[in-house]
Amino acid sequence: MPETAPPRQPRRTTLFRLLAAVGLAIVGVYGMHFAMIWEGKPNGPAVPGFILFFVCGTLALQRRRSLAFRTLPLFIAATLAVPVWWFTPVGLTHGMSLGEATAFRDELKTELSSTPTFESASQAITWKIKRDKLDSDYHWMANEIDSEMRRCADRFFPMVVERYRDTPTEDTAHASQIQALSERVFIPLGCRMCADIAARDWIRRAVAVKKSELEKLSREDWVGFDQTAPGRYALFDAFYDSHSQLISTEGEWILDTVTAILPNIHSMMNPKLMREKCCETEKQLLALNSLDTSSERFREARTLLFRTALHSAQSEIQSLLEAGRVDVAYGIARKLAVDWFATAEILGPEQLKRLEDLRDRCRDQVELADQSGEGQEVAPTPRILETAPAPRLKT
Repeated sequence: MPETAPPRQPRRTTLFRLLAAVGLAIVGVYGMHFAMIWEGKPNGPAVPGFILFFVCGTLALQRRRSLAFRTLPLFIAATLAVPVWWFTPVGLTHGMSLGEATAFRDELKTELSSTPTFESASQAITWKIKRDKLDSDYHWMANEIDSEMRRCADRFFPMVVERYRDTPTEDTAHASQIQALSERVFIPLGCRMCADIAARDWIRRAVAVKKSELEKLSREDWVGFDQTAPGRYALFDAFYDSHSQLISTEGEWILDTVTAILPNIHSMMNPKLMREKCCETEKQLLALNSLDTSSERFREARTLLFRTALHSAQSEIQSLLEAGRVDVAYGIARKLAVDWFATAEILGPEQLKRLEDLRDRCRDQVELADQSGEGQEVAPTPRILETAPAPRLKT
């Protein structure tokens, strides 16, 4: 039998040509990106372009070919790459082609060139949807749209400010409607802060009106405070930026009220009535229909009341201890601790320590007096009933 010739081994030069064709295809793909997009973004149908440059590169790198033969496939690849990039969808079977995305971008830019109005606020959501669709295929085009959307928001901003300026500060419902419509435009356009900035001046004026309402009330007019609360609540619920301003306004009125009534409390001659008045005032503060519902509300005003009650108890207790009436002094200190313990915890460890130290000092005095017997009061000697003498008879 004739011997079969061994299979011919591929030449090493063939492998080098294939590698060179791959490199040429990669260079061609990125070169077309730079030529057509000018930013080198990795968006576009890279696979068809790679195949096209690879096949033409393989033909151009064949052995023993003339320069014209090698140049012709490269020229054909560069020529065909333009329509490949322009008409082929970015995902081959889905997405937009570069030509479709360009037309889509230009159409969206034209829509964004018009100034939005309150009546056409819903268009902003449509613009946002279109922008996101463009961003999924061609991110670099979406960046251009972002710039156009910011310019559109800048044109809409003066209209919102003017609408707020024409709205009375008492008409919170209409101002809230303006805020809702402006957010429907600004949020899709990527300018959420513009809605807050536009409403800032109206909120400042509205808060000033609420503050004026409180200042017109007389001191300790707790009923008037609660009657004006619904207006503050309406503004508080409608505009988040008004929260801190309204809470501060209420706190200032409460502090001014407590500061004004403190001289009347100090003028009381009876220490017990002073403490009762301080405790009653604090309970009244906590019962108010205020915006701040936390346990630490009206901290400064409650501190003044606590210190006044504590100072009154300290003075009376010191007098009782000097008079040897330790049981009465301990009773006052213990009642003070019961009435003000929760408040002292809120005011801080320093105030709580002062309250507990006063109670513990009186308790120690009671224990010391019980041990020595000095604290027990001796009952008075009972009176002896005397028999009245018989009446004298007139003679």
